[in-house]
Amino acid sequence: MTVSTLDTLPGFRRQIRITPGAGQVVAAVTDDFHEMVVTLAHDGRAITGFDAQTLRAPWEVCPGAQVVAARTFVGRTLARALAPPEKPSNCTHLYDLSVLGAGHALDGAPLVYDVRVTDPVDGQVSAEIRRNGVAVWQWQLRADVLVAPAEVVGLGLRDMRHWIAGLDPAAAEAARMLQWCCIMARARRVAVVNNQSVAHMALECYAFGGEAKAELHRHTHNRIDFAALGQVPVARSAGIPD
Repeated sequence: MTVSTLDTLPGFRRQIRITPGAGQVVAAVTDDFHEMVVTLAHDGRAITGFDAQTLRAPWEVCPGAQVVAARTFVGRTLARALAPPEKPSNCTHLYDLSVLGAGHALDGAPLVYDVRVTDPVDGQVSAEIRRNGVAVWQWQLRADVLVAPAEVVGLGLRDMRHWIAGLDPAAAEAARMLQWCCIMARARRVAVVNNQSVAHMALECYAFGGEAKAELHRHTHNRIDFAALGQVPVARSAGIPD
């Protein structure tokens, strides 16, 4: 894999690996805050089965979202699984993995995305996403507004939908993932993690807006700072070769 200059800087790290196979597709994520695996069984047209493993997550209630995700995706055609309306009631990450899995279920080879989002340096953040080792997008941000490259200057992180919609599907997929990771990376700057300290992130997911909203949110404190450890996150799943 090509080495990026961002690999040497403190910041958020994520890898997503999508592995299509006969009658199933496995999508896995590993980053500072999460380690999850989704397996979608399918018949070439529709999703016939769902399995998920939540190995590491920020909140103790997160594993309960696996039931909601199964209810959301099983029975949908692969095409209809690309944008189900139930995202706010789902775990964001299980949902996103399921959508990615459905979108690449019929691919002929695995797909790996690697993301780097640096901690701010003099107020500026650098972000990059690579597909199978090749850089797709490289952004510079200041106060959650993109300042480079020229085609995205002035866009806010939460105001990118129309711009992304105008891209070709592969570029849009990568841009959407980098957008999410830039938002998520801000959690590295939260010293004490609780409901109040993350309220500014406007979380809308299973834990904060779905069936578990009323439950007491206990943080798991199981973050891994891959950058500080000098490690690269590797998204794995049982029985799937690296």
